[in-house]
Amino acid sequence: MAEICPAREGTLLMRLLAAWRRRRDDAVRRRTVEHLVARGDARLLEDTGMERTEAEALIERRRLHRVAELTGLRGRGS
Repeated sequence: MAEICPAREGTLLMRLLAAWRRRRDDAVRRRTVEHLVARGDARLLEDTGMERTEAEALIERRRLHRVAELTGLRGRGS
């Protein structure tokens, strides 16, 4: 799927579709890393270029960003 440039998105339907695709792709990436950490297979994590501690830190950072987005605290500069 080709990414649609936000500046060229025409209708409201196209913008909603693009946002849905971005969120779906983000969810797939998030689940993939979480799944590899949960399985505990170090070889598969090494194939992604991450160590276990890096992957766990990434998962925690993503979780905190999701919480901040839900509570409206992200982007306030504090």
